[in-house]
Amino acid sequence: MLDWLQPNISLSALQKIQCPSLIISGDHDVITLEHTVKIYQNIPQAYLWILPNSGHATLNEHTDEFNKKANEFFINPYKNR
Repeated sequence: MLDWLQPNISLSALQKIQCPSLIISGDHDVITLEHTVKIYQNIPQAYLWILPNSGHATLNEHTDEFNKKANEFFINPYKNR
């Protein structure tokens, strides 16, 4: 239930995040796409990756693709939007 009820972070708090952030979601996630997009839109250096045919367990459902994308991001964080 933690993902569903918490963390409860305001959009104004998200706007204070200054480091590059990779927001990952599945297109069938329990966290709605609308909510995920709001998170993405409110973090200044955020990048959004929505995986098709994936639920909340993207890490488990698409392990190789997830690891590759996360590794690329940590080695060379994306440039400012």
